[in-house]
Amino acid sequence: MVELREKRPISNAFLDTCESGTLTLDHVRRLLQLEMDAVTAEITSYTLGGFRHRHPVFIALNKMAHSARSRLPGMGATVGLDAGQLSRMPSTPDWFSYPAFLCWSALHFSQAEFAIAIYADIDRYYTGANEISRALRQNDLDVPAEITGYYSEAAPPGLCESVLAFAQQGIDRGDDPVRAFKVGRLMEESVGRYWSAAVLG
Repeated sequence: MVELREKRPISNAFLDTCESGTLTLDHVRRLLQLEMDAVTAEITSYTLGGFRHRHPVFIALNKMAHSARSRLPGMGATVGLDAGQLSRMPSTPDWFSYPAFLCWSALHFSQAEFAIAIYADIDRYYTGANEISRALRQNDLDVPAEITGYYSEAAPPGLCESVLAFAQQGIDRGDDPVRAFKVGRLMEESVGRYWSAAVLG
């Protein structure tokens, strides 16, 4: 996946919009709506994954998702979104790409494939979010500190290592590592489309 990132990098349209000086509060509101739809899919997917694979990593993953979900209403309120406005039905292919792919992964992929999809998601999401946080702080738009702080955070300590150990367990049991890393690349592309959806709607 690292080699593919270098050869065929996946853009972050939200970051590009921040850096171009064309970001609006409507973009920020859509990003928070995306987050709510994403964490809803994550809670569903991690719960399904826990039932399918019976691995303790899903406790930490669900804790991460529920924590995000509990913070989003407060962040939404800072930019004029009430609870009813914060969640909206995915209405474009880009908006639907990440939650749909994650749920499909939970339902149908092998242990290693699902694990590498989760790892790619966490790695690319937090990398992109941290870059967005820095760009928001440097932007002329007055984005509330609750939002810039949220996007500046790192993944929970030890979570990536636990997900990779879960992947290795699947490979040790016979899962195809080549296929797993192809799934990881597809997840990275879904995360790229996630950022695009906040800009394009």
